[in-house]
Amino acid sequence: MKVSLGMYCAALAAAVLISTPAHASKPVVTVDTYAQTIDSSCVGELIDFTVTETTSVSTSIVNGIVHADWRFRIDGTGVGETTGNTYQIHEVFSEVSNTRLDPITNTGEENRIITGILIGQGSAPNERVKFSMHMTVNANGDITVEREIFTDDCNV
Repeated sequence: MKVSLGMYCAALAAAVLISTPAHASKPVVTVDTYAQTIDSSCVGELIDFTVTETTSVSTSIVNGIVHADWRFRIDGTGVGETTGNTYQIHEVFSEVSNTRLDPITNTGEENRIITGILIGQGSAPNERVKFSMHMTVNANGDITVEREIFTDDCNV
């Protein structure tokens, strides 16, 4: 599978160059509250959550490589649509990418890690989810390394 990072590099480079000093940025932090529905495989029902998401983004340019680091934390409470059981959710998401600014090489790598726990109240089971991904793209636009691992455990 061919992947072109050119447009991604250009957009990221423009954002970094416009919004940051010469080589680095201070983290930009935002906090949002919103509603989210989650389909829990452990309890077998849809759960309506109100969550608060805190996002931190920082970037730097070192030796022509854009280093971008995204961190998300989600915390919230929810109610099951079928049972009325209450739940808590805590999720942490991080993504780190390293992309060359050189439009000829278009090389880069990306790592993502997502961990989350859904805490059931009373007899409702807990659920833990973990996802990790690594991808490397060479100068030809070929994905040379791609790994994904997903686990979903109940009653943890």
